[in-house]
Amino acid sequence: MKKYAGALLLTAMLAGCKEESSTATGEYLIEDVSFVCEFDKDIYDDAQLAQEKRYQSSKNNILVAFAEDSVSWASFDEVYSQPIKNGLIVIGDVTYRIGVASQGEQITLTSAQPDACGWFSCEITFRLKRAEEGSPELKAIKNEIASHEKARHQQLLIDQTYIKSQLDAPFYGVMLSLDDAIALKVPLKFYNAIASAYVAEFPEDLDYLFTNEKLQAGSVGYQNLKDEPVEGMQAYLYSTTASFQDIDLQLLLKHQRTVVYQDNNGAIYYDHSGKLKAVSVSYHPEAHKYFFGVIIAPDIETVTKGFNILRTANPASQVEGNTSANDLTLSQAESEERYNTSVRDYFDTNAVNTAILDRVTALMAIPQIFVYPVEGCMEPVEIDEMKPSLVKNEIGIDIFNKPVKQLIAADKRTSAGTVLQDIVYNTDRFNRLTYRYYVAIGQGLTLRVNVPLNGGALHEKVMFLHALRTLDFTGLPSLPEGAHENIHRYHSAECLDARPYDHYFHVDEGIIDRQGHLTNMAP
Repeated sequence: MKKYAGALLLTAMLAGCKEESSTATGEYLIEDVSFVCEFDKDIYDDAQLAQEKRYQSSKNNILVAFAEDSVSWASFDEVYSQPIKNGLIVIGDVTYRIGVASQGEQITLTSAQPDACGWFSCEITFRLKRAEEGSPELKAIKNEIASHEKARHQQLLIDQTYIKSQLDAPFYGVMLSLDDAIALKVPLKFYNAIASAYVAEFPEDLDYLFTNEKLQAGSVGYQNLKDEPVEGMQAYLYSTTASFQDIDLQLLLKHQRTVVYQDNNGAIYYDHSGKLKAVSVSYHPEAHKYFFGVIIAPDIETVTKGFNILRTANPASQVEGNTSANDLTLSQAESEERYNTSVRDYFDTNAVNTAILDRVTALMAIPQIFVYPVEGCMEPVEIDEMKPSLVKNEIGIDIFNKPVKQLIAADKRTSAGTVLQDIVYNTDRFNRLTYRYYVAIGQGLTLRVNVPLNGGALHEKVMFLHALRTLDFTGLPSLPEGAHENIHRYHSAECLDARPYDHYFHVDEGIIDRQGHLTNMAP
């Protein structure tokens, strides 16, 4: 792969032609390369030195052929051509200015843009000399290029056969929802290594997809945490509101070096720098949204696996994850065996216990225990050390003075959910899971933990249920005598902020004491 990337860069440096003049036609070899950075050479960093070395290495393995209106060039790694426009040619995203001298015996290609080297400014100049027909030098490079071209073609056929044999091969995975309209199936390790982020810009050449440049901002994006490959893959996944004509796969592919495989919705290809990639796009007309994703991988086997992952976002795939709500019936040991992980790999059970019991203690405080919960007075619980943290893991906590069975029966009636032991659950069309966990915590009280639809995959929520079942309720505060009958009996338009030595509290119904009794006594 490094060889591929190097050669591509080499060819990218070549180019040229003369505007409207037959004196610049014919075959040329690279005689010299000049590389001038904005910094003095003695302070070049490793990236700049590597850049210069790649350009210098192009001297011995590239043949450039000029026609009246185009330039073709061949290296040990590729052969392709580009049109000449106004004395300029674009090679590898860099525009070169063409100069002709000595009646076409010499040609110079000089970079015509300051960012030719990416993040630092540089000027690249290639000096080409006309190749002597039949010379040993020309014969040698032509023979070497032909040999490499034959080998590349044979390898291309092998790769195409492999890809076709592995298309849509089944794999164990879970559904990753990019938003309410788009989801795709991904392996467990892949899911655990993906993080969501606002997309400021797209990686490398992905912006070639767009016919509407406005789509390049505001898309929902997912990529590997810390840019570290997972199972050899670096992933970029996006969802954006768009019309069908706003994205064109062909715009992307025509800028690539070699397309290995292509269908209506995607392709596997080598980009202009030699990286092996898979791309997939799919339109979701009901939501007026596009999914587009790119996988970068080191070899054809890995990139094909990545391509199969991307293809599951297509509405026509009708793919489903290997996890389901039936996993809620598994014991902790069975879940850990199926997911090849442990509860502690996902959650710090001590942190879960502390966060939930702290909230229960706050809910049992006086006078909050007597007032029906006021929306906005307490934020959902955010539990530290929950992994992976795709989004904030916000958990709703409530307490009631009713038994578990009565609350579960009421929940089932109102939510049309499914009852399973100590939970009531619901799923949506993406197999996303929400459930309410009920458990008696003593003193006639029941705790309800609400796990929302968003905020993690089904398998994570199954593991979280096992963590909830380890909660220890010893040490909770005791309610004052006679207070139980007044739990959630009153209402308040405002959040109550009581001090430990307060004896009376204002509620909508009047004034209550520390036992929750309504009284006419002044505070």
